[in-house]
This record gives sequence, C-alpha cells and structure tokens, in this order.
Amino acid sequence: MTKTPTYLAHTLYRDPVDHKKLAFLVEELGRLERPSLRILEVGCGSGNVAFPLASLGHRVDATDIDATSIEFAQSRNRFPNLRFDVADATEIAEDARYDIIVVSEVLEHLSAPEAALARFREALDPGGLLLMTVANGRGPWKLGQALSPRRLVKRLVLRAGGSDLVKKVRRKPSRHGETSTFNVGAPFVHRFTLNSFTRVASESGFRIERRAHSDGPLTFFPFTRRVRLLARLDSRLADRLPPALVSGWYFVLRPG
Repeated sequence: MTKTPTYLAHTLYRDPVDHKKLAFLVEELGRLERPSLRILEVGCGSGNVAFPLASLGHRVDATDIDATSIEFAQSRNRFPNLRFDVADATEIAEDARYDIIVVSEVLEHLSAPEAALARFREALDPGGLLLMTVANGRGPWKLGQALSPRRLVKRLVLRAGGSDLVKKVRRKPSRHGETSTFNVGAPFVHRFTLNSFTRVASESGFRIERRAHSDGPLTFFPFTRRVRLLARLDSRLADRLPPALVSGWYFVLRPG
C-alpha cells in the first residue's frame, strides 16, 4: 500500500488531480537536492500549495491579490518559514531573489502575462526555475465548466453584484474541503493552447524544460472529480493523452 506523503496533511486539497499537482511540484523541488529552497508562490489563494511546501522545510513567500484569501491563509499559518502578503503578480521586491517561483492557475487571469513572466525571470537566481500550471483553454475541464448549470448560476450572481454572497458560501466547510481561493470574480482573460503558451513563454525569455499533464476528458463532467476512483483514473489517463486533450499542463521553465 502506498504511503500517504506527509505534506498532504497540510493542505485542504482533496481531489486527486490537486494531489497530482502537489506531487509534481514536490518532485521538481527534490531534483535540486537542497534541503531549504527560497520559494515564491504567486497567486497562492488560501495556501493549499504554500503550506505543504513550507512543511518540507523550504522558505516560502506566498502572495495573492485577494485580501480575503490571504486573511484566511494567515489565520491557519503556524510555520515560521512561511509568510503571506497581499500583492499582485508583478509586485516582487526589487532585491528579492528566489530559487523557485511557483505560479499555479494564475497566468490565464492576467491581462499582461508577458510582463509577469519577465518579472519572474528577473526575480530568479541563476539556475532558478519557474514551476507553472496552466489550464488548457480548449480542454475538457474548461468546456465542462462553461456548460455547468452551477457555474452559470454563479456567473449570474456575480454579474448582479453578489460576490460577497458567493464568498460567504465558499467559506463554509464541506466534505470536499475549503476553496482554493476566495477571489471568485477573477475572469479568465486568456484561453491558452499549448502553442500559444509556449510562444508567450519563449518571448518572455523562458524555455520549457519539462511538461506534464493534469487530468483528462472525464473532467468534462463536473461530478467526476468527486468520484475518487474515476478522478484517479482520469489523472492517469491524461499522462498518455496528446496535450490538446487534457485539461491542463504542468511546466518546468528555465530562463534562457
């Protein structure tokens, strides 16, 4: 029987695909073979990535533009090596340098992704890496979300000015754990394909060193991620599928 990684005790993630993402990040950190890395997470939400990384002994600065998400994360923080701050994607101290920058499902929400990527490159130490996860803008998950009645109701509530109501509902505990972010009104500005993301990364001074896939076509159906067996199957299936047919990608990006 596979032993549950200890870092999972420090996240509210419950879905197998989110555990897969964490495993990808932890594996990439392990490749550097250093016990304590300087890490910046941009768009940290409520801390579901930052807490596990800090639990492994790394020094983590985690930022998000949404004050409610940061407040929630700070209320749970017991790690002296983890700091949360409210900041947008490009607000990085001029003298700050990091071994790793983590950006998970953030770039598609930014109006100027090239500017953010350029700032990340400046903030990386020589030999540093950018670990990024990006939704496939034409993938099965995005299509399923667009057709979901629940998502349609949420969009209508937000358009009617009900963001505070949606935040209140999302803050209630459930058997699936808390939300990843309380920034419920953040729009998807970009619908990346693999080609368009590769082009943006290249033009911003990065090359893709490795790529992995998140989950696959079963996520078209909103209930699938709640059926653990199907969700695990979907995550494994994605590893064998062409990149256009998966719901998202994990990237290791190196400057140069």
